[in-house]
Amino acid sequence: MKKIKNLLNVFRKTSYFKMSVIGMIMLSFLSISCINKKDFFFKAMHDTYVNPYFLTVVFLIFICNAIFLAKCFFKNSAYIIRKKNLSNYLKTMSAYNLVIDLYSFLILLGFTAICVFLRVSAKIDIFEIYKYNINYFVYLVFYFVRTFIIIFLFTNMINYIFLLPKKYYNIIYIVICVLAVVLVVYPYNYSVVTLGNFHIFIGYYLIPLEYSSFSLELLFSVGIIMILYSCNIIIDYLFEKFIRGYNV
Repeated sequence: MKKIKNLLNVFRKTSYFKMSVIGMIMLSFLSISCINKKDFFFKAMHDTYVNPYFLTVVFLIFICNAIFLAKCFFKNSAYIIRKKNLSNYLKTMSAYNLVIDLYSFLILLGFTAICVFLRVSAKIDIFEIYKYNINYFVYLVFYFVRTFIIIFLFTNMINYIFLLPKKYYNIIYIVICVLAVVLVVYPYNYSVVTLGNFHIFIGYYLIPLEYSSFSLELLFSVGIIMILYSCNIIIDYLFEKFIRGYNV
């Protein structure tokens, strides 16, 4: 717990964090422009976070967090040398990345909640029904957890970029940023009624789709999370086995 507190204290003092907070505040204010003032709070929060443009910016924030943290680690080469092996280094990076991403996500969630609360004139109804006969509050908790896990697992793979030759950095950055934009323009199939409609593109689990049941949406969500987690494990193994030194 002390290590986490120290990490956040150091992170909060960086100019990157200050710029990130300013960006999140601006995003929170801009995102509420599409909200209907007559909506209740939890529906308005849902409509804000499923906006593809909003999600793209959140995605980019997580990417920037991963890049910033990885660069900080590599600047401190003495720290990397002290790690017993590459696997330990990557596990430490992932743990720190998780803490910073969660911290940033909660800050953004707080700013957005305040803006939405003021926008809808403090109208709150925790029993308002979403669909599947469950209320917006319950679905929002599920949606926030799923969104955070999916984006974190995907962007966490950025840590591995810095173990590749530097000539590949710019190419990979461009590919990642293009993917973030694709979240907005991708031609989604919005109707999901059977197991045959499963998709591996993460955008399908960040935007609202018409699932035939909540159990199907939950099953697909667990499926994509397991795929992303497996990708992290496989890449970790490949780098540990084939990358013998650190790219510092």
